[in-house]
Amino acid sequence: MQTLITFPPSREHLGKLVASGEAGSGFLVETYCLGRSDNKAAEDAGNPGRDPLLRCGDVPTGTYKAYLYYKKASPVALRSYGKADDTGQIPMIALIPESGEALKAAGKPGRRTGLAIHTGDENLKYTWWKGLRPTNGCVRIPQAVMDALVARHKFEIGVGYTDSKDKPLEKTHIVTVQ
Repeated sequence: MQTLITFPPSREHLGKLVASGEAGSGFLVETYCLGRSDNKAAEDAGNPGRDPLLRCGDVPTGTYKAYLYYKKASPVALRSYGKADDTGQIPMIALIPESGEALKAAGKPGRRTGLAIHTGDENLKYTWWKGLRPTNGCVRIPQAVMDALVARHKFEIGVGYTDSKDKPLEKTHIVTVQ
């Protein structure tokens, strides 16, 4: 499984996510996405410019290994990360830096951790972002697209972990952010 995410340089506009399955699978999904950090969260983290290399910055460019994991559902988590699935937990796709800004950001003091692709409550007043809200530095996508990615991930790759990020996977999902 491979995913290409392309953002405009300023992150003030929506980006594009294109995910494809294994060769011959016929799986292809294309959608808009947001890789912009929330101004208040970035400022509170000492990063008022939303520098991707610093905590609560915009999503860093580069290549990531990705895997499906679950976050415990709570009212705050459901608002921030999206709806629970049939497990009663919230599926997310973890992004583990491999190259580019992503790897630089992971190696800095106050490093970037917890990067993921997820959804979350929409705010329809954000018409210029089609209802997607800024995050604390993750990639936010529409719920219907997340549901499709999660189903394909389970089918092709499996679940990476529930409570431990260290469970190895036989297959990988590569995500490139440009």
